[in-house]
Amino acid sequence: MFLMLGAVRLDVLTVRGLQISDGWTYAEHAVVEGRPKLQFTGAKLRDASIDFRLRRDWGDPEVLLDQLRTLAEAGEAQLLQRGDGRLIGLFVITGLTDSPKWSISNGRPVEVEASMTLKEYVPEDGQRPAPVAVVGSAMARRG
Repeated sequence: MFLMLGAVRLDVLTVRGLQISDGWTYAEHAVVEGRPKLQFTGAKLRDASIDFRLRRDWGDPEVLLDQLRTLAEAGEAQLLQRGDGRLIGLFVITGLTDSPKWSISNGRPVEVEASMTLKEYVPEDGQRPAPVAVVGSAMARRG
């Protein structure tokens, strides 16, 4: 397994790219007869994008896409976790695009290229999940 979003597995064979973007914000204050000053205001929410390819010989592409759409439509944050067990954080799905590359005669896709965009979700208490290994993961077994 390369990634898990909630209970949905994205395997090494399928994931083609993972990008996580962090950012920080600053307020700019004008100063009389001087250069503006910056004041750190905090971290932005993380953005993540995952590019993946689904093939029928690895499992039904439509089943995985339906699972991801169900997660997105539920509107509930899900844990995003790497295959080694490290938690990346809580995320919601903000976009899912799929493009069938070839299909069998009845139209069912055999190969699909897809991409998913995620936005970090921070609970009311403002605390991000600690980036530690989940019990039973390869990372936890090493530690």
